[in-house]
Formats: sequence, structure tokens, C-alpha cells
Amino acid sequence: MGTPSSTAMSFSWGRGRHGVLGDGTAEEGEAPPSSPRIVAGPLNGRRISQLCCGELHTLALTAEAGAVFSWGSGLMGALGHGGRSNELAPRRVEAVPFATQLAAGKHHSAALCPDGGGAVLAWGWDGWEGSACAKTPARLSHLPAGSARLIAAGAFHLSVLTKQDGVVSSGGGVVQAGVLRDVAIVQLAAGTRHTAVLTSDAQDTRDAGEVAAPLAEQLVVGGGYAFVLRSDGSAHARDARRAARIAGGARAASRLPRAR
Repeated sequence: MGTPSSTAMSFSWGRGRHGVLGDGTAEEGEAPPSSPRIVAGPLNGRRISQLCCGELHTLALTAEAGAVFSWGSGLMGALGHGGRSNELAPRRVEAVPFATQLAAGKHHSAALCPDGGGAVLAWGWDGWEGSACAKTPARLSHLPAGSARLIAAGAFHLSVLTKQDGVVSSGGGVVQAGVLRDVAIVQLAAGTRHTAVLTSDAQDTRDAGEVAAPLAEQLVVGGGYAFVLRSDGSAHARDARRAARIAGGARAASRLPRAR
């Protein structure tokens, strides 16, 4: 687990398997929760704008130069360095010169790049393109050039929000696209096998008989659940079935997004 720091330092804690903590070690034990460790190497002194975690690897995006760093397990090429070796400390992903957003899945990674107005590079377990794995970042061929606005990675899939508010999800060599009509999407999130979106419109999409509730302001999706932070400061949890229904995920047997 990691968190960005305003003083140009990053910290991590928890199990250090495969070097996932980025502190230069690969110990198997648990670090005390009260003892975060400084992430080692080239991130020292750099401001970090985003950190994201896969199952056994971590990605970081620098605020100043949009540089991408990865560390932890190199299984399936998830680190993007051209091989499958583990990295015990952050190492720059040279094949991604500049990025604005990152996403990490179980054993895959992706970066949103400003090239051409919005391109997506992906690497690691490459089920969305139909091959076994990609050890270095490659542009997603099924996306039109310059069309991507946001990205999110589930455990086994990658979802992209387009500039036309379409959602393109791919995994296991299958690509599906859906469009939410007449709504503006402000956030995209992905769980194990489902994707959800948060819209900025004030349209009431509750079914008849449902109790009125404050509008959602933030959406966080986990493996089999989702949390919704509402405008009154309250947080509400949904299980896998309800979380999938937010955007029509696999557990709800829907292939197109649904407002919920």
C-alpha cells in the first residue's frame, strides 16, 4: 500500500514480497502499520501525482515530468521493462516518455498519454489484445487515435473512457463498448470483473419506491464491492451484484452500462 507525500517523499508498508514496497528489500514479513518505509531510489525528491497498486507490483507517476516508474513483481511483464525480473526499487519505464494517468490490474499496467490527444499504452498480461503478454508498453490498437480521456484497470480487464463518454472495456481477447446517453462522466473505476462510472448530472436514476439519497460525489471499486461517497459526507457500500449494476458489469449479466 502506498500514499503520495507533499514533501516529495513516498512511503509504503505491508508485505514486501517481490519488492512490491519499493524500499530495496523483498522480505516476506509484515511491516508494523505504524512504521511506513520510505520508497527507495529515484523517487526521492520527486513529487508524485499518482500511485496505483496491482496484485504484486506498483506504479508511480511524477508530477513534474509525467514520468512512469514501476517496481515489484515482473510476472507477465507487468513492470514494462522488457523482461519478467522483479524490481526491488522504483525503475523508470523508458517506453512511456510522458503520461497523465496510470492504472494497474492484477498483472497488467496501462498509461494514458497525451500523444495525439489521448492514447493508451498497456503492458503485462495482454488479454485485451489477444496475446499472452506484452513485456513493453504498446498502444491499444482497438482504440481510435486521440480518443481516450480516462482509464481504469480491473483484475482481468482494462476500461477506457472516451471523449464521447463511451466506455470501451477489454480483457481475455474480447472488446466491448457501451455508451451512456445524455450524461457527462467524471470518474471511471474498475473492480475484479466489473466497471463503474460516476456522472456529473443531477438526473435521478433510482427505481420507483427507492428512498431518496444525496447524490454521489466519489466512487471506489474493490474486488467484489464498491463504496460511494455522497454529498452529505456519508459512505455507502454495495456488494458485487449491486456494484456491477452501477455500470452493468459481468455479475449483473449486462454488456452495456446502466445508470444506477
